[in-house]
Amino acid sequence: VKRLLDDTCPQSGYRLCDFRHRLKGTTDGWLWSPSSSFHALGGFDNPEMQAEYDGIIIDSLRRYPKLHLRAAIADSVLQFLRFRTGDNIEPQAAVIEAPLREVIPAQIPAWRATRQQHGELGFRILNLVHVPVGVLSLLGIFLLLNHAARRRRWQDMPLPAMVLLALMGNAVICGTFTGPHNRYQSRLMWLPVLALIVARVRDPHALHPMPESVT
Repeated sequence: VKRLLDDTCPQSGYRLCDFRHRLKGTTDGWLWSPSSSFHALGGFDNPEMQAEYDGIIIDSLRRYPKLHLRAAIADSVLQFLRFRTGDNIEPQAAVIEAPLREVIPAQIPAWRATRQQHGELGFRILNLVHVPVGVLSLLGIFLLLNHAARRRRWQDMPLPAMVLLALMGNAVICGTFTGPHNRYQSRLMWLPVLALIVARVRDPHALHPMPESVT
């Protein structure tokens, strides 16, 4: 977006041209930072700006397709590898307190008293377990597919293949259209663990590298 504005302003006539030197560097900063120009331009409630944003996206895709493709690939890979637990479980008063006051004002005191709003929720110890388990389960999925193919046990491949495709598809969709965030991939990281458990229950030698005739 910054490159498009630098290349086309002021001739393009985008209202965002006036803010191009104050753009946030990330999607999260653009959407949620209180000092973002997005909110100065009406935020989510300005239909005219929504139409302009759509036009900017289309214009940038037309002008810089390779740049978009490289960014999509890089963000998809990052998303596939990011799955820590606890992402965004932090105090969020600056973002959501105002709308909460409109819809549930009586619950605001209880909400403000929660451990999350006091920054008392931590996931470091939990991730000492979750991250290694996630990495090992991903490796296990590749091993399941490899060993099933070597044994020509095609009936053992659909579940791990489907899980791997789901993880890859989730990474591509979320990484490309929102940006890499741990929470997007962590929501699916129980699937490779489940696939490994199912494979081991069905066949104790599912992860064994030798052909079935040898084992």
